[in-house]
Amino acid sequence: KIMEQVDESQSQMAIAVSGLELVEPELGDQIQVAVENQPKLQGLLNLLGALRDKDMLEKVSQISCASRTEISMLYEGRLNVKFLINADFERKIRILEDVVAVLGDGEGGTINLKSEPVYKSAY
Repeated sequence: KIMEQVDESQSQMAIAVSGLELVEPELGDQIQVAVENQPKLQGLLNLLGALRDKDMLEKVSQISCASRTEISMLYEGRLNVKFLINADFERKIRILEDVVAVLGDGEGGTINLKSEPVYKSAY
């Protein structure tokens, strides 16, 4: 739902979403996208829900839905994390937590979670 228009200082506290064009956005209305962009919107909503459930939303500053098959996010300002648009985001977020726990605080780069991990996992 489109809640309110914010100024630039307030937008620093929000997640910037790119690659998803809204159809006739109006304050107070549910967001709408073209039919061909429905999978992108559903992927975005599923990712946001999984991040919310793990209290990780504040660690994400950007999400890109530019691709028809993948969605990516900037995590902790240092890690570009890639998912398939129809991923099991709850499971992928648990894997991300495991990877981040092993990385040092200053390390950055890309984490590709588009495929299945090569190690055995309880997930």
